Parts: sequence; C-alpha cells; structure tokens
Amino acid sequence: MQTVTSADGTTIAYDRAGSGPVVVFVPGAFNDATTCAPLAEQLEDRYTVVCPDRRGRGRSGDAITPADAATYDVQREIEDLDAVIAAEGGEAAVFGYSSGAILALRAAVAGSRITRLALYEPPFAIGGLARPGPEDLPERLAALIADGRPGDAVATMQIDGIGLPAHTVEEIRRSPMWSRLERSHRPWCTTRRSPGRRTCPSRRWRGSASRPSCSAATTPGRDCATPPGR
Repeated sequence: MQTVTSADGTTIAYDRAGSGPVVVFVPGAFNDATTCAPLAEQLEDRYTVVCPDRRGRGRSGDAITPADAATYDVQREIEDLDAVIAAEGGEAAVFGYSSGAILALRAAVAGSRITRLALYEPPFAIGGLARPGPEDLPERLAALIADGRPGDAVATMQIDGIGLPAHTVEEIRRSPMWSRLERSHRPWCTTRRSPGRRTCPSRRWRGSASRPSCSAATTPGRDCATPPGR
C-alpha cells in the first residue's frame, strides 16, 4: 500500500503494481480500490497500474468531518487525484468507473495532468439516459450525515439519487454489504453541476448488451462531456 497527502491534509491510500506508463483507476461512489483491481491486474504487464481508495472509503481518510459534510466540494477529490498522479510521475492515463468517470472528466476539464481518459458507465443525466435527482438532494444528504444517520443518507442517495426502488434498497440494507456502504457515506455530498466542456478526439465501444445508440467509431472533436450518440 502507498499513501499520499492531498491538499487539505487527507491521506489517500492506493495500490500500485506493474511497470510502464501509469494508469490510475478511479472507482464509483460506493466502491473502493478493489473494484477496479481485476481489470488493473490484466494490464500490469504493460502498465503501472494505480488503484486508489477515494477519500472516505477503504483505507483513505477524509479531513471533512460529518458535521461539515455540507462543505464538501468535488474539487477536493480532484485534488486527491492530482496528488496521486503527482506521486506517480506527474501525469497519467485515467480509467473512471461510474461516478469515478464523472470525477475523471471534471479533473481533465480542471487541468489535471491526464494524458488519456477511459470512461466506463458514466452516469450522465441527460438525453433521457437517466433522470437527475432532486435539486435539494445534496443538502438533504449533508443534513442526514451531520445528524449521525449515515444509513438513512445511503438509502436516500440510492432511492432519490440513483433511482433504485425502495424495496430493493431495503433488501440491500439487510445485507452484510450495508455497513461498507455506510462507511462511504460522506464523499458523495457534492454540488450539482455539469463536468464542463472540453473538445478532444474520443473512441466509443459498444458491448453486446449496450444500447443501440452506442458505436465503435472514432469521432474527432467530440465534446468529452457528451455521451455516445448525443
């Protein structure tokens, strides 16, 4: 395990393996470094693969206390990613999964030293692909966390933010994984804003179960904040 200190003093833990150009794997909101580890293992014969625990998850800390959850801003996690990239040579390709893909996009737009992006299942809430959550969701989540109710914060995020049925969330709440979800409850109290815009060449892949609108074409000048086919 490696560690690095982010700009606000938070300790970010990560695993590193392999040799070659650096690829940093950024997992989703309810995930930790182990989520992307199987993919990273497939690449470590050609790349230096880096799998961090995002702040407030796994072995990483979080300088923001529950009482101050409302002060969370995605810029803190961009700084976390920047710290990891700096510690591993100063620039890197980044693979982002789910909300980690949105974080990677925001970091690229903010000027992070990212050489290439690979984005898997970014949860875009545009074009009918997903519904946006309520405008007051970040404030509600922060209030639940500050009140010492992490379980209710997780449930609210899953129902109102992700769109899971309430009965499904209740089933998850009774499962052994719920305690792990509660431990990662703070960092996704973020402000609601788009990733921004940056124009760059991009390549899109469609799996056997992907939507028909996805394709495997290269589109020069495609806006990085725009999902395939939109």
